[in-house]
Amino acid sequence: MNFSQHRYKLLAAALLALPHFAFAEIEGMTFTSVMQEQTTLTPASAMAINPVLEHSMNVYVSAGLDRKLKLYWLSSGVKLNEVNTGVIGVSDRITFQGKDFYGKQISIVAPNSQGNYTLQADLLTVDGNVIGSWSIPVTIDTQAPTANSSDLAFNYRSFGGTLASYSPMDFGQLKLTGIQDTGAGLKNVLYIVKDDVSLSLINSINAQLDLDTSTASLSSLPSEVLPSDRGWYQAGFRVFDAAGNYSDFTARSFIEKASYPLPVRSDIYDASSATWKPYTSWMTIYNNPIKVRYRRPYSETLEANGDYGWSSYGYREGDFVYNEFTVSYPTVNPYWVALTKSGIHSVNYLSDFKFTLGPGVDRSPTKQPDTVQWFSEEGGSGGERISVGKYTKVVRLRLNSEKMGYEQLAVVSGLGSCVIPIGETYCDVTINRVFESGFGYTPYSYVVYSSVNGVSDGRFSAQFNYWYTYWDFIAPTIESVNVTDDSITVNVYDTNTTSDWRSGMWKTEVFRLQSSLGFAISPDSWVITGTGRHRVTFKLNRLPSGRQNISFYADDTYGNRVTQSILSNYLNDTTPPVLRLQSPSGAQITNGSTINGLESLRISITDDSEANINSVVLSGGAAKDSVYVSTNNLGDGIYDLNYPRLFPSLEANETYTINITAQDTAGNASTLTSTFLYLPANLLQVGQMTTLAVNKQLQNTQNDPITSIKTGVLRTAEGQLASGAQTAFITLRSDAKINVNILGSVLQPGETKQITIIPSITGEVVIPVYSASPGVKGQASFMIDIPQITSTN
Repeated sequence: MNFSQHRYKLLAAALLALPHFAFAEIEGMTFTSVMQEQTTLTPASAMAINPVLEHSMNVYVSAGLDRKLKLYWLSSGVKLNEVNTGVIGVSDRITFQGKDFYGKQISIVAPNSQGNYTLQADLLTVDGNVIGSWSIPVTIDTQAPTANSSDLAFNYRSFGGTLASYSPMDFGQLKLTGIQDTGAGLKNVLYIVKDDVSLSLINSINAQLDLDTSTASLSSLPSEVLPSDRGWYQAGFRVFDAAGNYSDFTARSFIEKASYPLPVRSDIYDASSATWKPYTSWMTIYNNPIKVRYRRPYSETLEANGDYGWSSYGYREGDFVYNEFTVSYPTVNPYWVALTKSGIHSVNYLSDFKFTLGPGVDRSPTKQPDTVQWFSEEGGSGGERISVGKYTKVVRLRLNSEKMGYEQLAVVSGLGSCVIPIGETYCDVTINRVFESGFGYTPYSYVVYSSVNGVSDGRFSAQFNYWYTYWDFIAPTIESVNVTDDSITVNVYDTNTTSDWRSGMWKTEVFRLQSSLGFAISPDSWVITGTGRHRVTFKLNRLPSGRQNISFYADDTYGNRVTQSILSNYLNDTTPPVLRLQSPSGAQITNGSTINGLESLRISITDDSEANINSVVLSGGAAKDSVYVSTNNLGDGIYDLNYPRLFPSLEANETYTINITAQDTAGNASTLTSTFLYLPANLLQVGQMTTLAVNKQLQNTQNDPITSIKTGVLRTAEGQLASGAQTAFITLRSDAKINVNILGSVLQPGETKQITIIPSITGEVVIPVYSASPGVKGQASFMIDIPQITSTN
């Protein structure tokens, strides 16, 4: 058996005593929340949590090998529930949230009351001296948000629905006002649907939370949220605070998503026989106007079902109900709406009736393009719609119709009328309609009648839609501006926006961040937080590079603008941080270099803005390992690394790769990747040893082990000879072909075990080593690590 390349390293006390301005990193925590949920969190710049008070929680802290940790809460400078750990060894490798690192999982008791605390981790030498610390502000909040379910309100979009009965079809907005939270603050909200009896949660979707008004709202309801076509539910909002506490605020509502059989165009009335005859498309009629009717099953009415169904009808005949109308054919725009309590509806246009006129039967005129044209005193003109945001005086309307063989009386309700002569297509009416202030909407109906000498003869009438007028002279308002290192958030309120069927009439849709360098950007995020309320966020790194003044403006759909200056002489940093590997003296470490101990490696980061290292990952080496490494901030943009478990690079292909990511406060990120060969500063190499493939210790004639590791004289940092039991760790490299027995401990490839070694009276150590895989040929490499040399003298 060729049992070769036995290597070990000794981490001497002198190395451990090197000064470091070091800190540990809190990687995250797990705990049982007051909501009885198992919670896992990774730290941010500040945290809000909701653990069960005075119960244990686990905190994960990364640090280098051969260090200790102290973890505690700070409240007004007073330490609470302090925990001290043992020395971090090679067995303290932790995997948490996808990261591998060396450190400790520390169980610490949560404080006994709510409030603001600091969670602090101190990094200690093995002698207990503090050499650095890391802390994070933590708000402990165990109280859920409060509100009153009676403040739930529903607004339909067009035709109907109430809080007691609504549907996705005509869903306008569900709103909860008056939400309060006295702890960590509100964070997000869900729309929830619960079983009406058991109150168990059926489904949920994201809803909107307006932090400025403490209002939750939902502006659309996907039908897939509801498990059945129709039924009673407890539905409303689940409101969360930043710590994870939540409360439910619901109302008992009948919600339906099922459709109904639509009204059928069933019959026409035959005046000659005084009977209803079945309707068919393009059937011949001999009188005009004519009576028509629609049919629906009585079983689909509210009267028949109680909780749901068509709300009204004209009259009932047997199993059907009917709605009856008189139309002048061809009719243009008249319609009627079949409604349910929940807002499900059917819009039925009388123009869908199609007929053939019998001999000698006159018809109504048909609608022409640009039925109404307007002309203003200022020289403007337009068609059926006018939308203005500046002073406008309309002085004339032109009313268009089809050329007919009879006179037509054209009437615009509330504004005036004129006569279209036989064979002509229009007439003009003089009006005086001024738009100059406020906001509003008025539709003026336009109806044409058959007439004689300007008086309707009662035969035909055709409503040619409306002249629609919209105006808005009120600019939106800026309610608040929040500036951070990398973004600007503006809350805008358009007081004219409604949540009903007019919701699209007065809106604000243009938001821009304007640079004095002649550049404007649109929002990166746009959230409608309530009726007429908008929260827009702009990333500052999208602005041009350089110093500039920054302002914001918002335009509504009528051209009204609100503007506000936000930043003066702002420097936009669009350059990512510059990362560099260097020695303690500042000399650059190039790709492929040899590193003698991680203490000879530094990371330099420079940037126009404040920048920080996000992560450092070491991978490769003989074991092809990968581990996250915590850093120590030495000041002036210089960092060093805490020690992970690393095998020496004794072959040319045993390189390590370091991958460093960093980001500045402007959001610019950079990455540095470099390879190097690694040799511990105090590596002792043992030459190749060959022995038989047997799993027992072989000895020579002097009863000494044939294969063993022998050290020189070991001394403490104070120069004393090593004596007494010494704690050591042995690691068998993962690519080993055989198992190894060291001092009776059998190691498998990749395994680390703790052993105890006893130096001789001269301070030397002899460690027998042999194969633990009888009959198997192969090589094995291992490392022995003595974290601290001690003396009993």
